[in-house]
Amino acid sequence: MKFIQLADQDYYLRQGDLDGACGPYAVIMALLALGVVERTNLDEYVYGQMDGRTRLGKIFSYYDNFNKRFFNDGTCLSDLVNALNKSYSQQISVSTFGDGGFRQKIEFIQRSIGRGDAIIMMINLEGYSHWVVCVGYQDANVITRLCLLDSGENSSCHRYNAKIEFTNRRKNPVCLYQGSSREKKRCQIEEAIFSMCWTGAKIDANYE
Repeated sequence: MKFIQLADQDYYLRQGDLDGACGPYAVIMALLALGVVERTNLDEYVYGQMDGRTRLGKIFSYYDNFNKRFFNDGTCLSDLVNALNKSYSQQISVSTFGDGGFRQKIEFIQRSIGRGDAIIMMINLEGYSHWVVCVGYQDANVITRLCLLDSGENSSCHRYNAKIEFTNRRKNPVCLYQGSSREKKRCQIEEAIFSMCWTGAKIDANYE
């Protein structure tokens, strides 16, 4: 199993903890998992005390101007990337996936995880689109499993709370998603994928 270096804190969020759509949750979970954001900082948002001058305040401000809707109608890749670039451009380097099929997507994910980057990716799960965070994979000559953080699932005592497994990997791969319910569902990895690399730049009191 290959994982990025995960921060020593609770990085799981469940939709409803902050209110809103899965895309922003995925980004915030990735920031927590990388150690860029401390879990205690989220209390300021929950209790309506978020300082809009901080980096975290700016990203929440972008995600619907503190009006507690938090993009309930869903988000696209540009929404998520633009929010990061407006708030954490000096701390987080974003790389987006270009074009390609299943093999190219897996290669992009493998390279990114190998560098220690968190991956934000959209999956199609039985007809609806859903954002998740990929933090690791299982490799047996070829990748057989992606390890995910999913805000639509229960938190876990393990390093991930959902997974995608691949069958018939060499020919026509079938992607099977499994969350906390243990039920397996067919899914598809979309082209909306980007990596988040923490540059190691110092965060000075979270202000620009």
